[in-house]
Amino acid sequence: MRTELCDRFGIDYPIFVFTPSEKVAAAVTRAGGMGVLGCVRFNHAEELESVLNWMDANTDGKPYGVDIVMPATVPTEGTSVDIDKLIPQAHRDFVAKTLADLGVPPLPGDGTSNEGVLGCTPWPDPTSTWRWVTESA
Repeated sequence: MRTELCDRFGIDYPIFVFTPSEKVAAAVTRAGGMGVLGCVRFNHAEELESVLNWMDANTDGKPYGVDIVMPATVPTEGTSVDIDKLIPQAHRDFVAKTLADLGVPPLPGDGTSNEGVLGCTPWPDPTSTWRWVTESA
C-alpha cells in the first residue's frame, strides 16, 4: 500500500513505529517503514550522538525519525526568559499555524505561561475534542 505519506517521508509502507529501541527503529526503517527512535532515555548528548551514529550505519541510508521530548520544567542553568529567547519567531509561527490547521484549541488561561504543559492530545479519540496535558493532569 503506497500513500501520500510514503512519498512525503520517502518510505515504502505507511507504517510508523515509535520505540525507545534503536534496534527496533532501525529494523522498521530497513523494512520500509518509518522507525522513530524515542529519546526520552538519553541524558547526555554524547550518548544520543553515539546511538544516532549507530542508526545511520544500520538503516541502509533510509530515513528514520527522532522523537525528542522537551522538559516540562525549566532547567536550573537557565530561566524561562533565557530559553524563550532561543526559540526563533519562524518556529513559533510554524507551530501556531500547525495547531490552528489541526484545530487544536489555545492553551487555557491568559496564554502568557506554558510552564508545566507536556503536550496536547485528542481525547478520548482523534475525532473528539482536544485536551491539554499538564503536569497536574
